[in-house]
Amino acid sequence: MNWDMVKLGNVCEVNPSTKGKVVSLNSEMPVSFLPMEAMEAGTGIMNPIDKELAKVKKGYTYFENGDVLFAKITPCMQNGKHAIAQNLTNGIGFGSTEFHVLRPKTDIIAEWIYYFVNQRGFLFNAVNFFQGAVGQQRLPDIFLKEAEIPLPPLDEQRRIAAEIERQLAIVEKAKQAATEQLAAARALNAAYLREAFEKNDYEQVSLDTISENLDSRRIPIKQSERKKGEYPYYGATGIVDYVDSYIYDEPILLISEDGANLIARTYPIAFSVNEKCWVNNHAHVLRFSNQYTQKYVEIYLNSTDLAKFISGSAQPKLNQEKLYEITIPLPPYDEQRSIIDLLETHTVKVNKMFTAIQSQLDAINAMPAAILRQAFSGQV
Repeated sequence: MNWDMVKLGNVCEVNPSTKGKVVSLNSEMPVSFLPMEAMEAGTGIMNPIDKELAKVKKGYTYFENGDVLFAKITPCMQNGKHAIAQNLTNGIGFGSTEFHVLRPKTDIIAEWIYYFVNQRGFLFNAVNFFQGAVGQQRLPDIFLKEAEIPLPPLDEQRRIAAEIERQLAIVEKAKQAATEQLAAARALNAAYLREAFEKNDYEQVSLDTISENLDSRRIPIKQSERKKGEYPYYGATGIVDYVDSYIYDEPILLISEDGANLIARTYPIAFSVNEKCWVNNHAHVLRFSNQYTQKYVEIYLNSTDLAKFISGSAQPKLNQEKLYEITIPLPPYDEQRSIIDLLETHTVKVNKMFTAIQSQLDAINAMPAAILRQAFSGQV
């Protein structure tokens, strides 16, 4: 590779002037309008809408077909909200002020710029130049102007860009296939659950007849009164934090080592705890006669659509009345154990499948960065 290194600001206009660009145009003509949320992260796909020129020509970023848009605000920049403007209505667009605009000059193509600024190393380096308060940090245009980019001949740029696009398309197909395999594994797990609970005609019982409800035992305990210690703190979907670092004052419950089932109020999901812990008031707490029944109930509840028991409009939740409308098929104790053992065997198989597919997906997700790295080092 014997490519010249040039400053990006020398081969493209960074945030070019819009002076005189729209003054002669009909104010009623439609143009593309692109808020930040209308650009997909990491894909370069834009989903603009049409608006009248008069409504967007002031207060927004102007761009044209062939411009490269580069998100300058965190986290949009790191997430890859960058694109080549194409198929704009009447050839022009307006969008979020959080976009930098890179307009190629005669020696460079838009695709070469777009793929270059999407490299992981480029974005990582750009973070070091952020300015502004945390949460609203932005990349100044001077970074883009001064960044050095390799500049092969135009024909070579076009060839490499086309090869990058071809390889990325293959990666996308592989990613889609792996994602579908993950969905199939989830469906297999659901099928095992249905088989376990549908093949036998067990007696249906309500939760209040087989459990002790501990909800009423919660008491308000101020942060200053809580003892620091090793007990985990549970909320609606799992461990929130340890009690000594949780700052809110609210009714909570200390569960003993005997454990219990927690059923979330706002997003119904069941999970077991078998340790001494605190529980806030975002989850119902039910204690069963033994851990096998506790585990059985957890598995069954998570195989059903608990969301249908949510009620209320302002703050929908699973209240205690609706909780006791839930019935479950309850086999004899020995069969509960058999079902748990069978499902746990299936779970091990499915988890192995998940792990293998997820490893494959992780490798696939790393490929675009490798492709770009090779392309800009002259290996494509």
